[in-house]
Amino acid sequence: MSLVTTWVRSSLVLQIVVAIMIAAVSLGLAGRPAAAAPSETTSYTSDGTSAYASSYECVTERRVTTCTYTDLYVFDGRTRESDGGFSGTRVCLSVYTEQYSGRRFLGSTQESGCTVDADGAFTAANNLSSATLSPTKITLDQLECTYDPATDTETCTVVSSRDTTVSAEFTATGSLVKSSQRGTFSDGTCTFTYSSRGSGREASVVLTLDGQVVSGDTYAFIEDGRTTFKETCR
Repeated sequence: MSLVTTWVRSSLVLQIVVAIMIAAVSLGLAGRPAAAAPSETTSYTSDGTSAYASSYECVTERRVTTCTYTDLYVFDGRTRESDGGFSGTRVCLSVYTEQYSGRRFLGSTQESGCTVDADGAFTAANNLSSATLSPTKITLDQLECTYDPATDTETCTVVSSRDTTVSAEFTATGSLVKSSQRGTFSDGTCTFTYSSRGSGREASVVLTLDGQVVSGDTYAFIEDGRTTFKETCR
């Protein structure tokens, strides 16, 4: 299986990237070849409660700096997709590391995976003041990637897999805010349209992998609402 990924690290587009990531996983977009069938359209809509956590940390040992990005997305509710639907809890986790010696880039690894868990694995307060993901096992696929400067894309192939257990405790730190987002972008072959509407709170998070608390700078939010994503390819 081949994957095409684009890594974006901007808080301004954070919620958009998360929505697109989950939509891509759900629709199987990541496994399709770049050239889609003429006028092919796929769509994804979700209604429910979600939580997102992101952690970033760099550690230097023996003049080698290792930076680790950990992203967790949890959704509980109902989705409607082009080829069916889903009701329950979906948990997606990605771990991305890169190493440098001074300013020289040494290499990177990417691991990601999703799982569908039973109802009750994720709970959130009605006013989104808190949320909890109970320990959940996820299989992470490690990707080997090559970069094509001509198309500005990374093509990634699964080379190995491992199981990990993730849990998280979210506590709201901000007031409840209503939001609405909408946009369209294109990669030259396909056009992507997204929209989201709901209420959310920024939050603090204690994120745990295999019993160890993930350290570093963190960002988190809890949200309730609807997200729609559509892809149309020529």
